[in-house]
Amino acid sequence: MISCAEARDALLVADLAELEERGEGSLAAHLASCPTCRALADRVLVATDALRGERAVRPRRSATAAAELARAEAGRVRRARRARWALAPVLAAAGLAAILLARGGPESGRPIAARPTPPPPLVESPAAKVAVVTTDTPNIVVVWQF
Repeated sequence: MISCAEARDALLVADLAELEERGEGSLAAHLASCPTCRALADRVLVATDALRGERAVRPRRSATAAAELARAEAGRVRRARRARWALAPVLAAAGLAAILLARGGPESGRPIAARPTPPPPLVESPAAKVAVVTTDTPNIVVVWQF
């Protein structure tokens, strides 16, 4: 008779007849006498049956069927990509329209601000060919030699 540790090691590689206690080996004898290992063997049998059922539901595809499926998927991806790029000009026009509306459009009706007249020079000396002019920013003064 084998130990529980040896039985657990043998469960995954054992013949299904031994797991179902139809075999005559030492594993089948151990499973008949040990409820813990019997429960593990039942779990292996349930998983095996589930795998068999899954295989029966999804038959294997032939190489030509798989290639056809791959071509169809590639075509679907290409069509989706083209559809996205077809929307690019529409989205660009919508973005431009949103910017123009946010700015008030090309003819918003707002009066155009006239440029302010420059302040008169502080010092102008035609003989010395120098003019000193202040700007809108108080800490900038332009000294112009001509």
